[in-house]
Amino acid sequence: MDNTYMSLSSSKNIRIFNNTNFPADFEWKTYFSEKDEAEKKKYLLQQLDDEELQEILKIDPNDVDLDMESLDSDDSYDEQELAARKERLLEAERGRIRRKINRVRKAIEDDKHL
Repeated sequence: MDNTYMSLSSSKNIRIFNNTNFPADFEWKTYFSEKDEAEKKKYLLQQLDDEELQEILKIDPNDVDLDMESLDSDDSYDEQELAARKERLLEAERGRIRRKINRVRKAIEDDKHL
């Protein structure tokens, strides 16, 4: 095929003839071999793991909004209760990141052309 650049496209028509009595199974592949495909998936999944770790490490515990307005004004909350609430909020944020990354991971693993 001809080289293709970001702002250009190219195409070719290809005909496949099967002059046998047996059905031909044909499939376009992105990579030359299954080994190349497995290496690319492994690389992408490693990148995804690195991205997940970086996003989790970027969470600043000091930025967690405890939303004091939603706490009962009649109740007094000690430091231990506030720390537990803060940890639950941090874990919820980590869980949100993990779910997002897991959706991408599943898409990579399920992609037949990758």
